[in-house]
Amino acid sequence: AQVMSELQAGKKVGEVAADMKISKSSVYRCRKKAKQESGAMGSMSKGGAMASPGAMASPAAMASPAAAPAMH
Repeated sequence: AQVMSELQAGKKVGEVAADMKISKSSVYRCRKKAKQESGAMGSMSKGGAMASPGAMASPAAMASPAAAPAMH
């Protein structure tokens, strides 16, 4: 998690590796693992919604259009 927060802050792989005293390959591995985990989460929610079209309509989606601007 710390590696990802450093990368998201704009640091380069080499900088993160040096700061955390780990290898560049470890930084790349962490980044790959984080991407896989976020991809797995996204595909599960998309797959569930695709399998059941009725599940896509949430109570919030059923709200009247007048109520929608208040949610922003």
